[in-house]
Amino acid sequence: MTFDQFIRKLKRQMGQAFNGKFMAKIGELMVETIVERTRKGFGVDPRQRRQGVGKGKRLRALSESYIAYRQRNSGSLDSTTSPRKSNLTFTGQLLRSMRVKKATKRQVIVGPNRRRRRGGRGLTNERLGEIVAEQGRPFNLLTNKDLKTLIKKLDAELKKKLQRL
Repeated sequence: MTFDQFIRKLKRQMGQAFNGKFMAKIGELMVETIVERTRKGFGVDPRQRRQGVGKGKRLRALSESYIAYRQRNSGSLDSTTSPRKSNLTFTGQLLRSMRVKKATKRQVIVGPNRRRRRGGRGLTNERLGEIVAEQGRPFNLLTNKDLKTLIKKLDAELKKKLQRL
């Protein structure tokens, strides 16, 4: 194989690497990362974010009245939380609804789905995600650390594709 043939093949492989299907895989990794971090009680600092990426920050503590409410309704709490734990998980519906909403070769959009929440009186998971972000608890973004992890995974995937040349 000549150098020119190698370059043509490399360009063809790289173009295929960033198709919608591959970007959807990246989106799935983003969802896993966001959900895992949020369940551990961390969000993204709303003051220190740029273009969807920011500094990780512990989620704001729950108010005493909300802790009391969660204790009274502990039977409804998701198994991944406790009455005092601030991790955006009461029933677990919000984080379980996280999906890849759009994946093209140029962008990936992830977030909670638009389905109605059980017992939510018409409130959708998507709207609840907006509400908690407005209240200073944004979670549906990547932290700098999350981004580094995704880049490493992407790098490994690209290396696999290049080895097939």
